[in-house]
Amino acid sequence: QITLLRVAGNVKFAIEGTRNPAALHDENEPITPAEDSLVYVTLAGYEYAKVIRISKTVATMAIDAFETWLVNMLAEDIARAIEDAIINGDGSTEPKGIEHANTWDLTNAVLVDPTEGVDFDDIMNLMAMLPNAYMSNAKFLCNNKMFYGSLAKVRDADGMPIYVKDMEAGVSFRIMGLPVILSDYVVDNTLYFGDFTKVVGNLSQDITVESSTQSAFLANAIDFRGTAIFDCDIALPGAIRKLYVGTSL
Repeated sequence: QITLLRVAGNVKFAIEGTRNPAALHDENEPITPAEDSLVYVTLAGYEYAKVIRISKTVATMAIDAFETWLVNMLAEDIARAIEDAIINGDGSTEPKGIEHANTWDLTNAVLVDPTEGVDFDDIMNLMAMLPNAYMSNAKFLCNNKMFYGSLAKVRDADGMPIYVKDMEAGVSFRIMGLPVILSDYVVDNTLYFGDFTKVVGNLSQDITVESSTQSAFLANAIDFRGTAIFDCDIALPGAIRKLYVGTSL
């Protein structure tokens, strides 16, 4: 769902900033350059790693598919850590994630009274906050508890639920016709809405799993190490809005 690069080392790239419409031009007259701007994002690399040590006895007795399962498990665990960073990273000693796209206040977020819960007007207010330029790629992002425990219960003025099953995407859902992304790493009572392609990431080293008997020689074991190098940032903070059920943002 984000804009992902695969470039070794640090990378600096440009993404659209201010965009102005084209203008009428008088024939044979000089054309004035548009006052468009570019936003530059620099991505470095943060290491993600996990090691699992397996005894030689277990490795010898295991079925043939054991090592494949172990490799897949390590890759999934690193992918989960990266998913968490994309959503919650604070950008200081780790990637910068969606939660830290903006300093949230009532100009870019909807605060819902927890005694009242989310209603149709709250969803409409959230959608109204997003500039139209980002609506074509807009999606909702929340966890299962927020979706099934709150959003799925919201009805419009005609008493119809605001969500529908996305038949083309199988078990996916849509709210007001726009896709919903579910992640366990979104905190409770939180709903993000926006164009998440404006979150840019660089997976400079793909998830790699290696094994070694040398590092675990004295333990008569085998070490399986999974690693990846990743960074992300928010290129256009204005492309993301937030709804929170609580007493303050």
